[in-house]
Amino acid sequence: GQNGRKIFTTRLGLATSAISYQPSESTSMATSGPQHLQLWRLSNHQLKPQSPIKYLTLDEGTCYTAHAWTDDMRLVATTSSGHVVVVDDNEQVQLIRDAHDPLSAGDEKGTGKGPAINSVAAFGSGFVTAGAGGSVCIFDLPPSGDKTALVAKPAFVRLRCVRCGAA
Repeated sequence: GQNGRKIFTTRLGLATSAISYQPSESTSMATSGPQHLQLWRLSNHQLKPQSPIKYLTLDEGTCYTAHAWTDDMRLVATTSSGHVVVVDDNEQVQLIRDAHDPLSAGDEKGTGKGPAINSVAAFGSGFVTAGAGGSVCIFDLPPSGDKTALVAKPAFVRLRCVRCGAA
């Protein structure tokens, strides 16, 4: 097999459950975990934190469970309280509260008592999330005829949620 070469080693000082490179820029990274969602820049073999994400509306105790980069380079992070946070250019641009709650509209309203969301992956022009109780939801850009689709980077909308393994 091939031998890898270690580029750098660093201590983050944060419990980290996920780390990823931004696909279009390998010097830009993100980490997530209990009580943190952070963007980083790799420079001179050192990982340097970017300034805190602007307008992050969830409290400091939020447990970020996973994150992924969408095709249009937005960072999507999920939480143990059932929310989805969308970050663009180091700024929160969308919060989908109770994203897996079938009674929720999947918008900015919500109680924070929805099922935990444990994973997220880019999927087409949107993303798919999976959570507690076997729930899977697909989020995508609005249909092209929708007036919100005319902005440069429109907000994601929940298309469908299903429960896996339900009888």
